[in-house]
Amino acid sequence: MSQQDDEFVVDGVVSATRPGNRFVVTLTTEGFEGHEVLTHISGKIRMHYIRIVEGDQVTLVLDPHDMTKGRITYRHSTRRGGLNGRSPNAPGLKKSQRRAG
Repeated sequence: MSQQDDEFVVDGVVSATRPGNRFVVTLTTEGFEGHEVLTHISGKIRMHYIRIVEGDQVTLVLDPHDMTKGRITYRHSTRRGGLNGRSPNAPGLKKSQRRAG
């Protein structure tokens, strides 16, 4: 049996942050609604410095041996701010959109 057969892939919303890159996620997938899971972030998310904050929608994998723990594998894109998530000084922005300074 492969490792992927044992995993439960579910969706949820980050409801709280904990020290050490841990998060409390409330599940939204049918059959798991309302359950809270203590999660950590996967290596690819950590490697690419993807920030996760409260309120983000995420996809996670539950541990088959302990359904109260999991690993966040994807953060669904949400637009933050008026610049579609880009830095205020990013190249390609109009001068009126850039931060003064």
